[in-house]
Amino acid sequence: MSDSGFLNQTFDDRDTGNLRYQGFWFLTGSWNATSVGLSGTLASSNDPFANVTFTFPVPARAFYYFGMQRSQGGLYEICIDCDPRNEIWLPIDALNVTDNGQNPPVVLFSQTFKTPSIHEIIIRNSNDTRIVSSGNSQITIDGILLEVVNPNAPPPATSPPPSTTLPPNSGLPSSDPSAIARKAAEVPIGTIVGGVLGGIALISLLVLAVYWFNISRRRAARARANIEEPPSSTAPNPGRYPYNEPPSSPPMTQRGNSSDLNSTPQRSPFVIPPRKAGLNPTSWVENTTLSPSRPSISTASMISSSVSTDLSSSASTSQGRRPRREMDGGPLPLRLDEEAEDEDDQVLPPEYGQVFGRSRRNTRSARNTTVPSSAASASLSPVRFNPTASGPADATSGMASPLPPPEKS
Repeated sequence: MSDSGFLNQTFDDRDTGNLRYQGFWFLTGSWNATSVGLSGTLASSNDPFANVTFTFPVPARAFYYFGMQRSQGGLYEICIDCDPRNEIWLPIDALNVTDNGQNPPVVLFSQTFKTPSIHEIIIRNSNDTRIVSSGNSQITIDGILLEVVNPNAPPPATSPPPSTTLPPNSGLPSSDPSAIARKAAEVPIGTIVGGVLGGIALISLLVLAVYWFNISRRRAARARANIEEPPSSTAPNPGRYPYNEPPSSPPMTQRGNSSDLNSTPQRSPFVIPPRKAGLNPTSWVENTTLSPSRPSISTASMISSSVSTDLSSSASTSQGRRPRREMDGGPLPLRLDEEAEDEDDQVLPPEYGQVFGRSRRNTRSARNTTVPSSAASASLSPVRFNPTASGPADATSGMASPLPPPEKS
């Protein structure tokens, strides 16, 4: 059971220093094997709770438990390096119904470890009902044998290192230059280089094909977008208001000279009275304190331009286009200078005869004659009125309504 590096060390059942018995034990027993002429001491117990604990005094690689086989019942349990929180008990069967009690002890349990070390074992008796129904088990211990390291063993002989000599026809490289040249000639360098170059060329072709495909798709998408996009000149205005082309006639220019208005009486039935001293229409500005909601004279020009645009829009509506919506600018506020507040300096409305005293023939001809949009736009201009009068402004056309003539005193 041991080799040259180990030796056997036996601990007899009488060695109570290393074997610690618990329960009722008969420690003065003996065995006598007449068949082989051997005898020895023996410890035994029929107590079902008897046990013995053995701790290796020296590191051992293996242990062997010797005991007697029993014919009337023998069932034990052993725990190696037993953990109290997780006890693992292995069974030991010592039953032999043919044993007559004259045979020597045998190995009932053994175990070998990987390396020599210290271990602790516990062997306990267990109730065996296989022969006696009420239960009977006799535990016996002849001794425990350990395999320990032999301190006097010679050191193991070192084996010679393996030879590095290679056969002449081995496939490993040689230091001979001619052999190296022959090995290099056998390697297909041309095939390897050709394969590498072919792979690089194939990858380059794939990259170029993908690039050309992307460019073609972009060009096709751009061409479809150009075909589907309508001309900008015929597209309607996508803004908030309906699309309306500007009038074909040139915009109306404000005529500031009253003599020009009087020179074309057939275009408008209204005339502007002559200026009076103290008032200058060009000096009328917006006064946010007296009339915050009235626009200045420049606003009147804008309103007159708006009227011209409305006339042009109505002309274009007759051709199938929707009119353009305009926003009314409100009444025209006219303020007086601080030094011209006297009634003598105020502008009086024109005489009734000046406004309505023209020949009915001219008026009728002006009404019956169809005026072009450009002429109608050029003839409209704001009419001055008395700022102190309570007459409201015409919100529809953006021009002030004329006041009735003053009563004659």
